[in-house]
Amino acid sequence: MASRTYKVKDGILLKYNGKGRRISIPEGITGIGEDAFIFCDSIETVIIPPSVTSIGAYAFSMCKNLESIVIPESVTFIDDNAFGG
Repeated sequence: MASRTYKVKDGILLKYNGKGRRISIPEGITGIGEDAFIFCDSIETVIIPPSVTSIGAYAFSMCKNLESIVIPESVTFIDDNAFGG
């Protein structure tokens, strides 16, 4: 996983810095942190792997072009406003 594209600490994806339209979050990530993708206007599709169990507050907030997201059954917690705006 490219450190310039993803900032990860202890298995939690803290920040996405890429410009891709179709994002496949790397296997092994266990959580998507607060504000991780906030204001990422380039994103249209996100695929979350089964290793992820939680999505933080405002994680995908204000992603204006987000049309499709695949959330596996392993995700048991989605925080407030994770997809707001």
